[in-house]
Amino acid sequence: MKGIDTLIAAMLVMVITIGAIALVFEMTAPAVDRSKEILLFQEAHNNLVSIDSSITSVIYQGEGAARSLQLPVTGGEYLISGDSDEIEFLMDSPNQIYGDGVSNVTDGIDITGLTGEVKMELSYDDVDIAGDAVFGSGNWKVLITNDGYDSGTGKSKIIISVS
Repeated sequence: MKGIDTLIAAMLVMVITIGAIALVFEMTAPAVDRSKEILLFQEAHNNLVSIDSSITSVIYQGEGAARSLQLPVTGGEYLISGDSDEIEFLMDSPNQIYGDGVSNVTDGIDITGLTGEVKMELSYDDVDIAGDAVFGSGNWKVLITNDGYDSGTGKSKIIISVS
C-alpha cells in the first residue's frame, strides 16, 4: 500500500506542475504577442525613417545621387506608390497597439490606428516618386536615386527600386 500512495502522490505533483506550467503559458501569451507587435511597429518606424532620410539626402546631393539601403522586414507590408508619391506600411494588430482612430505624426511619419491594424505613411508634396513596389517579410535592398528636378512641376524626381 505504501508504494501505491507514493506513486499517486508523485502523479498528483506531476499533474499539478504540468497544469501550472500550462496556465503560465496561457496567461503570458497575450503579453508576448503584444511585444511582437510593438517590435514590428518599431522596426517599420525605423525603416521608414531610413527611407525618408535617404530621400532627403539624395535630393540635397543633386541629380545622379543614390543611396542603397538594406531593410530587414519581419512582417507587415510596404507599398511604394508612384501615383500618389507615398510610401506606406500596414501591419495587422490584433492587440490594437495603436488605438482605433488614433492618428499622429512622428518623425514625419503619419501613424494611424485602424480596427485590428496600424498604418504608417510617408507622403511628399515636393517629390515625384517613380516606381511602384509592394514587399513584405524578407531582407530587401532598396535603391533610391535622384533623377533630377522638374521645373514644370516644381518637384524632385526620385526613383525607388526594391529587390
